[in-house]
Amino acid sequence: MKNIFFLFLVLMFTTTSAQNMFEVNWEKRFGGGYEDQAKSIINSGDGAYVIAGWTKSLGNGGRDAMVVKVNATGNKIWEKTFGKEQDDVIYSAVLSPEGNYIMCGSTFNKQTEYYSWWVFAIDKNGTKLWENTYGGSEWDAAKAIISTTDGFVIAGVRKNRGDMDKEMTLMKINKKGVKQWECPLGVRYYDDEATSVAATVDEGFIVAGWSKKDSGPNKQIHLAKVDKRGHAEWQKTFGGEISDFAKSITPTNDGRFIITAASRSKTNGEEDIRVIKIDAKGELEWDLNYGGLYSDIPNAISSTDDNGCIIAGYTKSVGNGNENLFLMRLDRKGNIVWERFFVNYKWVSAESIAISDNGYTIAGWATSEDGDDSDLFIMNLTDNFDKQVNNYITENTKSGDTKTRDEIKKEAISKFKIDKVSFADYYSAPNKADITYRGGGDPLKGLNVTTKPKDNQFGEYYALIIGIDNYKGIWSPLKNAVRDAQTVEQVFKTVYKFDHVKTIYNEKATRANIIREMEWLIENVSPKDNVLIYYSGHGEFKKNLNKGFWVPVDASTNSTSAYISNSEIQTFLGGIPSRHTLLIADACFSGDIFRGNTMSVPFEQSEKYYAEVNALKSRQALTSGGIELVMDGGKDGHSIFAYYLLQALKENKNKYFDASQLYSKLKIPVVNNSEQTPSFNPIKSTGDEGGQFIFIKR
Repeated sequence: MKNIFFLFLVLMFTTTSAQNMFEVNWEKRFGGGYEDQAKSIINSGDGAYVIAGWTKSLGNGGRDAMVVKVNATGNKIWEKTFGKEQDDVIYSAVLSPEGNYIMCGSTFNKQTEYYSWWVFAIDKNGTKLWENTYGGSEWDAAKAIISTTDGFVIAGVRKNRGDMDKEMTLMKINKKGVKQWECPLGVRYYDDEATSVAATVDEGFIVAGWSKKDSGPNKQIHLAKVDKRGHAEWQKTFGGEISDFAKSITPTNDGRFIITAASRSKTNGEEDIRVIKIDAKGELEWDLNYGGLYSDIPNAISSTDDNGCIIAGYTKSVGNGNENLFLMRLDRKGNIVWERFFVNYKWVSAESIAISDNGYTIAGWATSEDGDDSDLFIMNLTDNFDKQVNNYITENTKSGDTKTRDEIKKEAISKFKIDKVSFADYYSAPNKADITYRGGGDPLKGLNVTTKPKDNQFGEYYALIIGIDNYKGIWSPLKNAVRDAQTVEQVFKTVYKFDHVKTIYNEKATRANIIREMEWLIENVSPKDNVLIYYSGHGEFKKNLNKGFWVPVDASTNSTSAYISNSEIQTFLGGIPSRHTLLIADACFSGDIFRGNTMSVPFEQSEKYYAEVNALKSRQALTSGGIELVMDGGKDGHSIFAYYLLQALKENKNKYFDASQLYSKLKIPVVNNSEQTPSFNPIKSTGDEGGQFIFIKR
């Protein structure tokens, strides 16, 4: 396998080279022709490293646990697999006081068809010493393990048989794997999961993870303090405005704890890196976000001697649009000391990090150069930032100098400051006025830490897709409505960013079910989110009532009692607390939904335009016709309207594509090839402010 090549993005230094400031010493890959991933790396206690994860290339079938030991220069000492023919994976590893390696993860029991917590110990040569399983359900997994003076503490998720909810759980075992106590945590009637655990100075533990309502999509960071006997002392949640889930936690030398999370609640687009620092009582000290326009996920964290931390993971905001490895160092106040991005890979991610005298050693996965899925991947790096700063201070401190040491330190950091490698530069470069640097130019107050442009904060995307062919009674069956809706569903799921897609087809598309799904949107959508509702079916217009209707599948007569009126739809659309709601209706008389007007921002293909229209609320409808009949059949098994709608969505090459552009693409071909005229307008009295629903390509 070929070595990975890396690229530092525009490193600018005054008196030292990028190579001397930050060096990659070596990188290695292990695995075979299928998926192989590292999830944990630890210092082995004898100057080497132990990397644990899973493999599909080796072992007995499915995913098997894989452990590799390498020396200080990355050369393999031994490689072992563990497991049976089903899935057996490792999520975390720890060094015991005796010098053994303890692994935790999950194993699948073929007879019971349940997953169990799986913990086993191996010696320094990779020989298994003991193993145990705990519990057993469709969800059980041990996600993190730490060592204590008399055993080990494991955090993860359990689901007891008969329960509806997943449960955050902390368990203590002795040195032979015998359970000492178990502490269920989380919020009652919520799904909860622990992802990481750290020890406290009073011999207790702080658990980090997430919780969410069963009926809702939004996760919140969940933290819990447990004493040494397994009793919960306090539990707290953070975030959850949209979705936040803790990835890892690390203790610092000053008795605090730093937690990383993937966040959609305070973002510039997709997930951002959220970092919070708490004291031993769970009180918040600071809460900061970092990231670009696309997904930035902080998988690993390790504390530094200055009470800051190193964070590693992957970013899609920098580089080629794929998952690219990033490293970021923060000081004790959350200011960025430096960032590094590695972009000359197809896909690469850091999952764990170990700090030693040899520098930072990162473990994760990377796509291999020979075309297989992924390889287990490790890289060792040296950070010379502190050394260079201290050398500068020594060289420039002169007797009788009026400058204080702190002033010289500020000067040094300013000289060695890295230019144009912050996440902010990549999502804000086209509009520099949106970037505000904290600290007023004082490098000690933050290097390249930015506040976020308010306009480009895209929330989550929801789609409700309704299609009905199987009408009865006076309503003739349709041929293409469900096919149209299913193709729209496929395009949304594969081409564009939609986080939640719900569908109601044929017999399920009753009046009650459609209204129930509208009510679900009202209850679960947040003010930053985007909602698209697509309806393909019969429509009706009652002249004597001067009102249009949707016709659900259970409407078999001409009575309006089973219909859904456009005024009802308006009420629901006005009640959904989204930033943008777009209704696309391919039905007869669907244009009756309008009767509103507003001013809109003139279109231009620029990030400034998309920021402006995203900042303004929108409640709009794109319909296949006005108050007129529209065609069911048309072209290639779709209605005329659906055919050109799908063509416009599929042929779009831009990252952003708003509803007004979609309308302009389909209007002329629909008019030229049918007797109907599509319409696109705001919906009256629903809160439209002139913004636009923006489609984001994956």
